[in-house]
Amino acid sequence: MQLPAAASVERTESGDKKVEEILAKHRGVQAYSSIIGFSLLSRVSSTYNAFMFIQLKPWSEREGAALEARGSCRT
Repeated sequence: MQLPAAASVERTESGDKKVEEILAKHRGVQAYSSIIGFSLLSRVSSTYNAFMFIQLKPWSEREGAALEARGSCRT
């Protein structure tokens, strides 16, 4: 995620926590990990960047339209 330039690390962490709350409730997500203060794409340390690794549950446990890519985009 990228917030506006010069956003504080506290603000970035707050946004990250909101994303983690959503992931924690999602039936298709097995695990996740956040890195705050670094952009994986640009390889730059900054207070306004964060990224996540998200591990999904195995395909056999993700049945139904709600756990397909198109279905998971709905909130």
